[in-house]
Amino acid sequence: MEAKEDFIKKLLEVTYNNYGDDFQLALIPEKYSKQVISYGSMKVDLISVLDYLNELKKTENTIFESSFMYSAISIYGRCFTSSKDYTQLNVKQVFGNNSIHLKNHEYLRNLRDRFIAHRRKTEFELGAAFIAVSKSNPEKATMKFQQMRIGSWSVKRIDELIETVNYVLIHVEKKFESCGLRLYDKILENYSTEEIESFFINHLFE
Repeated sequence: MEAKEDFIKKLLEVTYNNYGDDFQLALIPEKYSKQVISYGSMKVDLISVLDYLNELKKTENTIFESSFMYSAISIYGRCFTSSKDYTQLNVKQVFGNNSIHLKNHEYLRNLRDRFIAHRRKTEFELGAAFIAVSKSNPEKATMKFQQMRIGSWSVKRIDELIETVNYVLIHVEKKFESCGLRLYDKILENYSTEEIESFFINHLFE
């Protein structure tokens, strides 16, 4: 519990350091802010995905390649994964009839579901077992296993995925703005001026 309280204090402090010079900051009760938090978190996630994809184009280190790739796939998938606590993106609402971006989305989701999150038979990972008979002693045999995984994408493929992630990010930013406007009105409807003033955090750090 103490660790969570310290985490919250740190969050408030970082928020104040980022915005406190220009704004009076009021912490909104969580029961009203879940949608805004959801879309805000998605914005951060998708920007991270773009960072990973751009770094993937630069590196030639195979360990970094797999790290950037797997992180991009996993974090992208979070935006479309159901949660009892927060909002998820609706595939039809995001992509509509845009078949190109939908195809890229399904490709990333398939990688996440069948390759990253679960061990299933997939074209992205191939394993084979071999009986290895000794050439010097034919009566001696051992079992060998060899596996290959998808390592990285071509720059062209990465650029295509970046376009799709940016497309999703634009949708999320619009959702964030519209939810924020509704939330602002809801706070004014449900709290008095005195109550709203009690939400301000600036005095904690001034």
